[in-house]
Amino acid sequence: MPQDVELVVQVVLAAVLAEALGLERQYRGQPAGLRTYMLVAIASTNFTQVGALGFWSMGQPLSRGVDDTAGC
Repeated sequence: MPQDVELVVQVVLAAVLAEALGLERQYRGQPAGLRTYMLVAIASTNFTQVGALGFWSMGQPLSRGVDDTAGC
C-alpha cells in the first residue's frame, strides 16, 4: 500500500473509532462528546505520523547512535 494512502487510512480509522466513542458519550449526556473525541483522535494520529516520518529517512533512523563494532 502506498505510504500516502496508508496515512489517510490511519487518520480515517482514528476518526471512525473516535466517532463511536464520542457518539456513545454524547448519547449519555457526558461532557467531551463527539467533536472532542474526534479532534483529539485526529490530532494525536497526525502528531504520531509526523513524529514517525520526521525521524526516519529512507527507511533508516536519522540518528544512527554509536557503532560499537568499529573495533576502536
